Amino acid sequence: MVLKVDTTQLHKKLKKLDKPKKLPIKVIKKIVKIGYKDVQNHFSKEMGPKHKWKNLKPATIKAKRKAGKGAAKILVFSGKLKRSVRPKS
Repeated sequence: MVLKVDTTQLHKKLKKLDKPKKLPIKVIKKIVKIGYKDVQNHFSKEMGPKHKWKNLKPATIKAKRKAGKGAAKILVFSGKLKRSVRPKS
């Protein structure tokens, strides 16, 4: 499974900086916070930057129910993937 994140705007803003490798920690933390909120928002809305995620196939729904997960949200089975994306201090 591949999780794609549109970083076009981030790259545009970083290109404007003279020395992106020497960003102040305050700026880096702000970028991380924005990215984290964006990923969480995608999970909540079940969509990427432009399109809604594809609906679960009947076999996936059946497998989730069999595992006791009900017909949970798209890309959520155990919650491990969503929890793996988090800012670190």
